[in-house]
Amino acid sequence: MEVFLMSDLEIHIDFACPFSYLGGEKYLQFLEKNNQPLDKFRFRSFQLQPNDNNQNPSYLDNRMKGSNFNSKEEYISFFNNGIGKAANELGLHYDVEHIVSKNSINAHLGLQFAIEQGKQAEYFREVMAGHWEQGKDYFDITYIEGVLRSLNLDVESFHQHLEQYKQGVADDIMLANQRGIHSVPTFYKDRVLLNGTGSDDIFETF
Repeated sequence: MEVFLMSDLEIHIDFACPFSYLGGEKYLQFLEKNNQPLDKFRFRSFQLQPNDNNQNPSYLDNRMKGSNFNSKEEYISFFNNGIGKAANELGLHYDVEHIVSKNSINAHLGLQFAIEQGKQAEYFREVMAGHWEQGKDYFDITYIEGVLRSLNLDVESFHQHLEQYKQGVADDIMLANQRGIHSVPTFYKDRVLLNGTGSDDIFETF
C-alpha cells in the first residue's frame, strides 16, 4: 500500500532529548520506506532547559543527581536496556558515558538555517548522532559550523542572519506553548497532537 503524507506535519524536538532523536529518526525512516521525500514535514525547535548555564556538562552525572540509582554502572545498564535498546532497533548507538550535556541553543540556530536551506533531515541526523553517539559538543559553534560545511551550506550566510535564526527559535517555542506542548518529541498536524516517538502504524493514520 502506498502511503501519501500531508506536508503540514510538524515535529517539535530538542537536541537535548534522547526521545527526540528516536522520534525524528523513526519518522525519517518511515518516509524513506515509503519512498517519500524528507521535506514533507518540518522540525520545530523546543528547549527543555533554555537556561542551562553549561556548568555541569556530564549527561551521566546530571542523570545520577536525585536519582535512585546506586552507581553510574547501574544507570548505564538501565539506559542501555531502555532508551539504548530502542535506539539500536533504529540502527542508532547511544554512548551515554560520553554525552556532553550543554545548552542546545546553538544546535537549534543551525537547525533554523538548515530548514531554510532545505537540509533539515541531514542536519538533524548529523547533529543528533554527534551528540548522542559521538560525544560532540553542540554548544561549540565551531562544531555546528563544521556540520553546516559538511552539508555544503554557507557558514558566512549563517552568521550574517544569526539574529533571524534566534528569532526563529523563539517563535517555535512560542508556537509550542500556544499548542499546549510541554514535552518532546510532539508531532502536530491539523490541530492534533501526538506525544512520544510514534510508530509506522501510527504515522500511517496520523
